[in-house]
Amino acid sequence: MTTTRPSRTHSVPTDTIIRLTNCLVPVDNSLVPGILLINSTIGLIISPQDVFYDSKIQPSSTIDLRGKVVVPGFIDVQINGAYGFDFSNASKTDEEYARGLKEVNRQFVSTGVTSYCPTITSQKNEVYHKVLPHLGPSPRSPTLGSSSLGAHVEGPFLNPERNGIHPRHILQKPSEGLKSLETVYGNQNLYSNVKVITLAPELLPQAPCHPSHRYWNPKILSYLQVIQQPRSLN
Repeated sequence: MTTTRPSRTHSVPTDTIIRLTNCLVPVDNSLVPGILLINSTIGLIISPQDVFYDSKIQPSSTIDLRGKVVVPGFIDVQINGAYGFDFSNASKTDEEYARGLKEVNRQFVSTGVTSYCPTITSQKNEVYHKVLPHLGPSPRSPTLGSSSLGAHVEGPFLNPERNGIHPRHILQKPSEGLKSLETVYGNQNLYSNVKVITLAPELLPQAPCHPSHRYWNPKILSYLQVIQQPRSLN
């Protein structure tokens, strides 16, 4: 059985607006013929009215999909590893870790997941310091497969009474506020590579009356995934 490949009228690097024709798109639980316009700079589907009538912009390239289905890519915000590779495994050399991560990205996209947050369970500080530099946001490229949106650190600031699979002896209390996070994850990792943090809010220092209230600034809170009510993690 032979398959036809989509044809394009122009090269990718110069594209701003891409027009997808002769494709099937999901509408109300059905696949219907349609045309899509993609802003290739920001990766968003845009309205034809915005392009043709409001902005007076013409597509810089057209791709004939020849009846193929166009659907959104999945985003996985909590995944600890895949295809035999554990994101928390710090026993590998940097080269081995990078190679394993590259293979995960290559295979993961075949499942429909186009981006994800590689998730690290509760670990000792040195594990975070070693693996997090590999897990920050990665370039989006179809040749590389799925891309990382940034790491999700699940612990070690969890309630020991609701530890789930997380070993109690690994768990810590963020008694120094933001400084505790900087120490455990590493300053550079916290602000560049970590995008989601799961922690138990009842363990946080009292704020704002506590001098450490400055630790819980909007920049940090913007990507804290807080467990509003303690529960078992599985």
